Amino acid sequence: MRLSPCLSLALASGLASAVLAAPAAAAPADVNVGQGGDKFAPPDVTVNVGDAVTWHWVGGTHNVHWTSNPGGVKDSPFQSKGATFSQTFATTGTYSYVCTAHSGMKGTVTVVDAPAPAPAPAPAPAPAPDPAPADSTPQPVSGPEPAPSTSSPAVDAAAPTLGRVAFRRSALRLRLSEDAKLVVRYARVGKRAHAVGRRTLRAHKGLNTISVRRWMHPGRYRVSIVAVDAAGNASQPARLKLTVRR
Repeated sequence: MRLSPCLSLALASGLASAVLAAPAAAAPADVNVGQGGDKFAPPDVTVNVGDAVTWHWVGGTHNVHWTSNPGGVKDSPFQSKGATFSQTFATTGTYSYVCTAHSGMKGTVTVVDAPAPAPAPAPAPAPAPDPAPADSTPQPVSGPEPAPSTSSPAVDAAAPTLGRVAFRRSALRLRLSEDAKLVVRYARVGKRAHAVGRRTLRAHKGLNTISVRRWMHPGRYRVSIVAVDAAGNASQPARLKLTVRR
């Protein structure tokens, strides 16, 4: 976009005015004494409280004498080329000075408060922690504990029963109401010495077939059978007569 000559001139004038109106940056300053004749160069400086101004003699013989002195700083003696003089300003205000030998040789020092330091940026907020995963473990439901049982454990007092006791083909056959051991007592008939034999056998619930040939010789016998369960309960004896053949 092209600007008209009048508008361009107005903008340039405004910028120049803004630059001229802007205050000089406050900082430690240096002033040359006698540069280009009886002059202080630059004649006017601005510093912050606590800063120093240093004068450097570059020509002639001159001094610095304060005519306005809010902070009570010292004058310099008359000095010549190569000398320096420095003052630190602790009080705000405008300090005016001259060379007492040259009435037209003037300068000022303006002392301002140091700008407040820029605030430190606020720290970034810490990221929120991830929420803890929900505990999906079923939790026990609290409630009154069951009262301890005061009843005694059941005692097996029932005796096993023997049923259908028979002897066929050199084998005893019988039926049991539960697992038990069988105590078999036998005595041979017709012998003068009635020797009594005894056998203890394992038997199971239900029908059992027990061969006797291995421990009863051929002959006639009187037999008594008692079943005893794991609790020690004994059945009624079953008695029978049998003949073991060759």
